[in-house]
Amino acid sequence: MISTEVTYMGLKLKSPVIVSSSGLTFSVDNMVGYERAGAGAVVVKSIFEEQICGEVSAAVASEDYPEAADYLNSYIRGNNLDRHLDVIREAKKRLAIPVIASINAKSGEGWLQYASCMEQAGADAIELNLFHMPVSAAESAASIEERYLETAAKVIAAVGVPVAVKIPNRFTNPLYIVKQLYNRGAKAVVLFNRMWEPDIDIDNMTIGSTDILSNRTEMRTLLRWVAKAAGEVDTIDIAASTGIDSGEAVVKVLLAGASAACVCSAVYNGGERVISRMTEFLAAWMSRNNYRSVSQFKGRMAHKPSDDDSGYERAQFMKYFSSFK
Repeated sequence: MISTEVTYMGLKLKSPVIVSSSGLTFSVDNMVGYERAGAGAVVVKSIFEEQICGEVSAAVASEDYPEAADYLNSYIRGNNLDRHLDVIREAKKRLAIPVIASINAKSGEGWLQYASCMEQAGADAIELNLFHMPVSAAESAASIEERYLETAAKVIAAVGVPVAVKIPNRFTNPLYIVKQLYNRGAKAVVLFNRMWEPDIDIDNMTIGSTDILSNRTEMRTLLRWVAKAAGEVDTIDIAASTGIDSGEAVVKVLLAGASAACVCSAVYNGGERVISRMTEFLAAWMSRNNYRSVSQFKGRMAHKPSDDDSGYERAQFMKYFSSFK
C-alpha cells in the first residue's frame, strides 16, 4: 500500500503538501476544504506587527487625549491578536491535520508575545516569517544575519512547540544560516519567503508592485538551495516554498530533500482541487516507480558535500553555455 505520509518538525502529515500562510488561511472553512483535498497541514495567515503598528499610528494621530490614545493602542493591538487566536482555536477544533501559526513581527516583544499566545491557543507549531530590508549602507551583512539568528533563538527558547523559520534567498550563504538556525534549536527552515517587490510606472512616475503570485520559473533557485541544504544540513527539516504549482513540482522538491512542499499561489489560481491533483500525482508517480513511502526516495537528488560534480553548481551553468551553439 502506498503512503504519502511524511514527518515535518516531528508532526505527522498525511501528505507533504502544506498550504502556506495567506489570506486564504484566515478562513477556517477554507482550511477544512484544504484538509479534505489532501493537505497535510495548514499555516494560518501571518500576524503582521508592522501592519498593526500602522493602524495604531493612524488612529492615535487623530486623538488629542493621551488616555484615548493609550486605549486605542491597546484595543487595536489586542483586537488584531485576538482575531488570529480565535482562528487558531477554531481550526484546532475542526481540523485533524496540524495547524501552524505564523508570525511576522518587528520588535522583540512582539515576537515573544505573539508566539506565546499562539502556543496557548493550541497551535501545533510556529513559523517565523523573517525578513529584514537593509536600508543603510552602514549595516553589515553579518549584523543582519545575527539579527535573524537572535530573533529565532529567543522565540525557540520561549515556546514548547516546534519552530520553523522562513527565510529569504538573499543571504550570501543560505547554508550557513540554515546550519546556524539548527544550532539554535529550529526544527525546520522554509525556503523561501516571497516579499513585496517594487515596480515603476514610467507614465505616472509612481512605484507599484510586481506580480504578487509566484510562478513555476521561481523553482530554479528553490531546487538548488533545497538540494544543497538537504545534503549539507540533513539534521533539520526543509519545507520548499515558491513556484510549486503541480504534482511534478512536489515530487521534485521531495527528491531534492524537502520534507514538505508549501503551496499558495497555486491555490489562489486553482482552488483546493489543485491540492487533490498534487497528492494524486504524487501517489501515481510513487506507484509507477515502486515506492511505497516517501522516505524511500526523499533526498535521492540532494547535493552531498562529498559530490565532486553536480548540476546544482554554477560551473555547470557556465559549461552549458560555453558549448551552446
